[in-house]
Amino acid sequence: MPVGDALLGAAREDRHAALDMLTIWGHSATAQLGGNTVPGMWMTGAYVRLLERARPQVLHVDLKACHEYAGGGASAAKVRCPTLFILGSRDMMTPPRGAKDMQAAIPDARTVMLDGAGHALTAERPDAVLDALIGFVDGPKS
Repeated sequence: MPVGDALLGAAREDRHAALDMLTIWGHSATAQLGGNTVPGMWMTGAYVRLLERARPQVLHVDLKACHEYAGGGASAAKVRCPTLFILGSRDMMTPPRGAKDMQAAIPDARTVMLDGAGHALTAERPDAVLDALIGFVDGPKS
């Protein structure tokens, strides 16, 4: 999963710009305006505060690991258990088109696309994520 040089560099230098980039790219435009189902929840503010709590270099180590990992396709091909992809149609960090190879590699994988959602799915669409998980665990109704 490639990570842009600007984000990696800002994270390496522990600059707040890295948190800002993640916050902007991690939330859909709608989420940045508000509209959370949880009254009073400020999605982007809560996200940035959570990121600020990390120890120095933690974010960089995480992003660097994502950037350098090359075994995703081979690992996905070994998956034999029920698998659910929950994707946000407006995810700028890991766009849905980036999941196509993983989806194809895992037999019988199911996908739920959350229309208009960004990367921060559990903040932006908590009820839809929960519904997708419950539907997946419960299986199709006959």
